[in-house]
Amino acid sequence: MKILLLEDDPILCELLYEHLCGDFDVSCCYDGLSAYDEIVTNHFDILLLDVSVPSFSGFELLKAFREREILT
Repeated sequence: MKILLLEDDPILCELLYEHLCGDFDVSCCYDGLSAYDEIVTNHFDILLLDVSVPSFSGFELLKAFREREILT
């Protein structure tokens, strides 16, 4: 299972990554723009989106994909 983790706090991101990477393929992004690019170019089974990050918030990112009917 492939997971995209969007979290701008490096310590929290590392902590979550360490807990998830043993069982899942995890990609980390620190801002909404890089997360957007990752989602467009790769398939993910789960998106873990922080609400308040630079560029696009998690809500804005999800809304953009829903409006364009892009499924990961």
